[in-house]
Amino acid sequence: MAKKYEELDFTDDFMFGKVLYNHPELCRELLELILDKKIRKIQFPEVQKSISVTGDGKGVRFDIYTEDSENIVYDVEMQTTSDENLPKRSRYYHSMLDLSLIEKGRDYKELKKCYVIFICKRNIGRFPIYSYRMRCDAAPEIELGDDTRTIFVNAYGSSKGISKKLREFLAYIKTGEPSNDPKSLTRKLQSCVIQARKHKEWRTEYMTLLMKYQEMMEEGRKEGLKEGRKEGLKEGRKEGLKEGRKEGLKEGRKEGLEEGHIEINQLVAALIADNRMDELKRSAVDKMFQEQLLKEYQIGRYESA
Repeated sequence: MAKKYEELDFTDDFMFGKVLYNHPELCRELLELILDKKIRKIQFPEVQKSISVTGDGKGVRFDIYTEDSENIVYDVEMQTTSDENLPKRSRYYHSMLDLSLIEKGRDYKELKKCYVIFICKRNIGRFPIYSYRMRCDAAPEIELGDDTRTIFVNAYGSSKGISKKLREFLAYIKTGEPSNDPKSLTRKLQSCVIQARKHKEWRTEYMTLLMKYQEMMEEGRKEGLKEGRKEGLKEGRKEGLKEGRKEGLKEGRKEGLEEGHIEINQLVAALIADNRMDELKRSAVDKMFQEQLLKEYQIGRYESA
């Protein structure tokens, strides 16, 4: 089930975007913490910035997109689910950023330095920060110099050797509990979350999105029932030839309906929780894409042992 608006945390996409979009100074402070560098000023962050290169091609929607006073671009993503495809997803985000930053016929030197940052709530390894850049295999000390960086922030990473501020932030992402220090970043973020929960217009906006999701969920449910019935009949016929057509059809139809219904409902609930409205809408009409999402969330037959 989708969360109520009053239950949203900083790690929920909707709240994550609202807090950082409306408090750019906190967005800057967060970037400084993750990158361990000073940033003099950032432009007003954009929330859920969409980029689509072609009308029928796969686009991308960035959680938070901003630039600093030195024309460095930052894309910050909140990742609450496990995703084995994060490396290639980051590659795709970099490519879409590049395509959006340079106009046709312009020189490649106009491409800006770019950071793609994923804040991961699920465990992705033992380090708190994974930072990647292009280097030479024969001489790792030589960088390619393409001005791209990919960073994964791991909430479950080891706290050994990291700053108190970063340790507090990782704990906040992991548990939702801020530091007791009123001046800490986590306390300021949580204060913004508490205030945002009282915002009537944002609550209405969230509820409107939720209603749209529920409509798409119903569409997905109907499609699931249809596919479940189809598969049930198919399997029922096979079993019916062996053990009796009537009983086989009955059991096959029942199991197919139940399995299809449960899988689709689980998928829709997961997509709503992660605020992935575009993928939810697409999954209702694109069965291959729906299968990819079921595998991503490890639902039903894709559930890991």
